[in-house]
Amino acid sequence: MLVPLLGRLLDVGWEWLFFTLPQALEFVLLGLTLWVVAQHWRTDLVEARRRLRVWFVGINGCYLLLLLLSREILFPGEAWLATWQYVPLGVLLLAINAMLLQYRTDLLFKVDAPAPVVAETAAPAEPVDPALVARLQDYMTAQLAWREMGLTLGQLAAALDVPQYRLRRAINAGMGYRNFNDFLNTFRVEEAARRLADPGESHLPVLTIAMDAGFRSMSSFNTAFKASRGITPSEWRRAHKK
Repeated sequence: MLVPLLGRLLDVGWEWLFFTLPQALEFVLLGLTLWVVAQHWRTDLVEARRRLRVWFVGINGCYLLLLLLSREILFPGEAWLATWQYVPLGVLLLAINAMLLQYRTDLLFKVDAPAPVVAETAAPAEPVDPALVARLQDYMTAQLAWREMGLTLGQLAAALDVPQYRLRRAINAGMGYRNFNDFLNTFRVEEAARRLADPGESHLPVLTIAMDAGFRSMSSFNTAFKASRGITPSEWRRAHKK
């Protein structure tokens, strides 16, 4: 919006720079946004929140795409569009607010206090299988599956020969994790912390230990390690030097 406005104020021509390029970037940014949200949807272990993501992203993505197509390609400069483009937005916001009122706060935000118990008429969720939780824990410990860089929930479910929804429920409700990456990073950080504190491995770079543990990059390793231990990997290693 700022670039086209600047083009009109300067009035120097270069329509491709001030108008065509920003329009193309709008579609690119919209696609990237939907892709990022879809990636997080894959690792989200909270079933109700996953359904909310599909509904929210689907409706908003379709609306934005139709708006951009109508405003920039199908009906550019139409007077009626300048007014009516906000009507679907108002309806959409009203529907979103009504929808969010039906969801508990802890589905969207992490809360420390337990949510109040509310009677529900819906059918109760399938209980967590403790045998599956134990098998998952044994598998992760014995096979060191978390060392596989880029391991997905689908791959882990295939290795255990269980449906993804059952594995997702076991990790979320049975083990208390809300995100699949957090589940994997618990094992990875534990291994990395042990090796960083080992004098026999003090010659190895921190990056080597991070990659061996299954992290994709140093930045993701630092973030996960500090969230778990409260200090950076380098500080952890220095603190355990003898």
